[in-house]
Parts: sequence; structure tokens; C-alpha cells
Amino acid sequence: MVLFRIWHMRYLYGKQMRTYIPYLLILVFSVQQVAAQQNSASNIDGSKYNFGFIIGYNSNSLRIEKKSTFRNPDSLQTVIPNNASGFNLGLLANLKLAKSLDLRFTPTLSFVDRDIQYTYIDSELDQLKRIESTYVDFPLSLKLKSIRLRNVRFFIIGGIKTSLDVISQKKFDDRDLDEEDKKVKLKRLSNAWEVGFGFDLYYPYFKVSPEIKIARGISNLLVKENNRFSRPLDGLFAEAFQLNFYFE
Repeated sequence: MVLFRIWHMRYLYGKQMRTYIPYLLILVFSVQQVAAQQNSASNIDGSKYNFGFIIGYNSNSLRIEKKSTFRNPDSLQTVIPNNASGFNLGLLANLKLAKSLDLRFTPTLSFVDRDIQYTYIDSELDQLKRIESTYVDFPLSLKLKSIRLRNVRFFIIGGIKTSLDVISQKKFDDRDLDEEDKKVKLKRLSNAWEVGFGFDLYYPYFKVSPEIKIARGISNLLVKENNRFSRPLDGLFAEAFQLNFYFE
């Protein structure tokens, strides 16, 4: 089931893979260059605790569940999520549990945009609804590491996170707005599971860890309201692709 979910996410973001290829090539080149160096940052993995910071890129979308019993008076044809990009900034606290296993807490500020395209028989009714969010994420993850080969170590990572949308429009009062100006509102709190992989690259005085990660929401974010954008929907669930760089 997990492998199927990962495949589904790859398919969902397949149209954007050309954007990620340069980053992947840079990652491969960096691994080759670092592996050729003499041993670096030799004591960093011997510490019980490590701290650092994170910068990253994210691509976000929403998984849409429509009402099976919905009868549409507006002749709605499709409701399609579109990907939108953002970035992450955060902190890292790493606890060494065993030689090859770490526990990581990475509170992160994520700037997220997501779009929903509504298409009708009457094209004049078509709408693109943008949902802007700023999340404070609280991920807790386990990091399973391979043996270190010179200055490179491969790892896989997985865990859960809770997120708080600090600019949530859940309580935004749009009762006086025209129907076409109504918003699609999301709940402030959400939960998701995450899985990814990456490399620890050791330099003389620090360690850099490029990581590719996907996240899939398990919380229904939709605030159900009686407008033509919310009525057809039964649920909205977060989906995300992240390319992060950890500095320790």
C-alpha cells in the first residue's frame, strides 16, 4: 500500500518532474565530488545531539473527494487541483538513538499556495480558486542511515507531522461577497505522513543533507459551506513534494 501511494504521488507530480531533474543532477554531481574528498566532519556523527537549519522548495496540491450524491444545478464539469510552488525555512534537532538510527524534530515555516480549477458547461462560470497558506509544521521523523562511505551516507526517512495554518481563512467572513467571490476555506490544523530519502554529504567543517520527501495528508481540511465551490466537495487532503537541504 505504501509503495502504491508513493507511485500515486509520483504520477500526480509527473508533469513537474522536468523541473526537478536539474536538482537531481546537482545532487548526483555533489555526491560524486564529496566522495572524492578526504574524510571530513569526522566527529559529527559521534555526538548524541546535533542541531542545524533547513531551507527547501515545495510543490503542493490537494487531493479532492467529491460528493457521490451531489446534483449540480450549475452544470459543473470538473474540479481539478493544480500544483503550486513555495519554500520552507526551519530548524533541526537530531537525537542519535543507535549507530544507524536517528530521531529528528524539524519545526518548519512553510509558505504554501494551492489552486483548484472549476470548469463548467458555461465557460463564463469557470473559476480558478487560489488558497494561500503559511504553515508552522511540527514533523517528527525516524532517519535510517547506511554505513558511511568516505564522505557520503545514504538515508531513508519517514514520520508524521502536525501543521498549523497561521493565516487560515476558516473564520473569514465572506457572507456579503458575491457568489463568484466566495472562498474555499481550509481548517487550521492538519496531519500528514511523510516519507523520503537523501544523502549526508560531509565537508571539512559541516554536513549537508539534500533530501527528497513526499507528504500525504490524513486530515480532511475542507470547511463545508453553502456556496457553489464548497457544495460539490466532500473532502480536501493535502499533498506535497519537498526538496530540502539540511545543514548541520
